[in-house]
Amino acid sequence: MSQIPLADLNAADKAGFVAALANVVEYSPWIAEKLAGQRPFTGINQLHTALMAAIHEVSREVLRVEEGSLYPALHRMEEAGWVRAEWTTNDTGRRARSYDLTAAGRKQLAAEESRWQAVTAAVNRVLRTV
Repeated sequence: MSQIPLADLNAADKAGFVAALANVVEYSPWIAEKLAGQRPFTGINQLHTALMAAIHEVSREVLRVEEGSLYPALHRMEEAGWVRAEWTTNDTGRRARSYDLTAAGRKQLAAEESRWQAVTAAVNRVLRTV
């Protein structure tokens, strides 16, 4: 995944912004669409906070991404071979870690989605019988 300067993200039209975040929110482009309206972002931390807030809001405040939970999860996925990480330098010279989903990660995501569907279907069947 190539590093895109924050200034370029802020300057892009909505379609360009959504496309630029495609690797980050590949299966949930609505997140990028929601964030597009919140620009300009003054820093990557502000973009990250907005991403977490969007997930929390759209889930009707059920899902919350805690500040300290994202990077440990990404590290575990990297160790499993599901994501590939790379150190990059942004336009201000600050080092940042970029993540990209691997083929094994796409396969694991499909398996997890299937497992999730089975679990939620089972819970729904139990709730309907009570």
